[in-house]
Amino acid sequence: MIDFFDCKRFMRYLGKLWTEQRRTMFLSAAILLGIMFIIEVWICLTAYNDPYGYGDCVRIADPARTSISFSCSLLFVAGGCIAASRLFTDGQQKAGRIHVLTMPVSMFENWLARTLLFAVGYFVVFHVIFYALEIMRYLLLSSAFPNVDIRIAHPVMWLGFGSNGLLNILYATAWYVFAVSFFMLGSFVFPRKPLLGTTISAFVLLLIGGLTLLFFNADNNASFYILTAWVGLLGLVNLWLSYRRLCELEVIDRM
Repeated sequence: MIDFFDCKRFMRYLGKLWTEQRRTMFLSAAILLGIMFIIEVWICLTAYNDPYGYGDCVRIADPARTSISFSCSLLFVAGGCIAASRLFTDGQQKAGRIHVLTMPVSMFENWLARTLLFAVGYFVVFHVIFYALEIMRYLLLSSAFPNVDIRIAHPVMWLGFGSNGLLNILYATAWYVFAVSFFMLGSFVFPRKPLLGTTISAFVLLLIGGLTLLFFNADNNASFYILTAWVGLLGLVNLWLSYRRLCELEVIDRM
């Protein structure tokens, strides 16, 4: 029986998985870069169309900052769900699934390596690309539009950083973890078509949740706080269930 976790074995398996997936990941990063670049250029073209109309003595706020933050936040969530749905992409076919599940590593190491590579890896790559483009925007436009207070945006800036800023970030984190963990679970529940199967399931759950909120008067702030806490808890449960589902797949394919 393989030990639950061994650091050296885990690092070797993580390196092996990276070697197998890096070409696809580089391509995905390039696509993400292209989409984000198009978003930034489009917003800049529409936001800075008349920056000198306010007079030379008036310094106006950055009109593109909030739009970039909101648009890239949506891209961040969508891309995170897509990346999470690819957690078990090399196990979509039966032969590949048997190969993955018979690797000389524990199922926890298998699950953790995939979580780090696809879910956490996407999180890091997104922010690297986002801030690289934002720094370029700042350097290029600060001198081009001296009467505009160009500032670097942040993915969740549109939520606000006032007195409730930290709480808003915590709420957004809870919902993001739930969404990503749900698609992580879907990658093991629907190994052949994870993105399609999980998206349909998410649509059904959103429909049921929306009707439930309407029934219980969702305008109440307390209802939203309770729902967010519940969603955050479900996100942790989804992570545990995705690991358990991977263990079940191992049992099924070895019988």
